[in-house]
Amino acid sequence: MQKWEYLFVKCGDVFVEDWRPKYVNGNELKDWQNGPTIMEYCKQAGLRGWEMISFTPSQTGLSIVFKRPYEGQPGTGTLFQQT
Repeated sequence: MQKWEYLFVKCGDVFVEDWRPKYVNGNELKDWQNGPTIMEYCKQAGLRGWEMISFTPSQTGLSIVFKRPYEGQPGTGTLFQQT
């Protein structure tokens, strides 16, 4: 049976021209204000085998969920450095 690994990404609390991931799997990213835009982040996720399965904009931010096949060792949970 196929097993999956999930990545939960939340962008800033208010809309800005270039959304930037702020939280990944509940952990705030270090220096997220200067990190990649959500477009750059999604491109990198795709190159690393992550598939976007949910994209939810709201008045309080933007939430995205990715998944990829679980290969026996969980990933770090982020594409970029966490605090």
